[in-house]
Amino acid sequence: FGACTLKKPRIGVALNAMLAAEAQIQWQRFCESLVEHSECSVMVLGETKIEMPASKNLSGKLTARESAAVLSQCDILVTTEDNYAALALGVGVDAIVIGPDKTAADGEEYTGIVRIHEFLPERILMAMHQRSKRV
Repeated sequence: FGACTLKKPRIGVALNAMLAAEAQIQWQRFCESLVEHSECSVMVLGETKIEMPASKNLSGKLTARESAAVLSQCDILVTTEDNYAALALGVGVDAIVIGPDKTAADGEEYTGIVRIHEFLPERILMAMHQRSKRV
């Protein structure tokens, strides 16, 4: 899938296919900002049907096994999907999960997972930075 040829760090982004229009725009801007203003590669996974700025857009093109293979080449995953977070952890990649979880406090960290309850780019970037220092 060409993931290993992309520059590091490699950030995986996996989004829910049912994102509201406003959330889609926020994620598009966030990915665009990462691609244009940082020294990283962005790989979009998941099932979103919206066009996302990315170094590699694999959304809707991979099986679960193929997604795991691509995730194993990432340095971190940012996702709205708990299933993708679990898949990332299964291949040894930390995940930042954006979205509500009634059982977790905002910013709470589990082994390999940070949960942020609402889409705030500065909190996502801060969590990404903290995770990269931990590795």
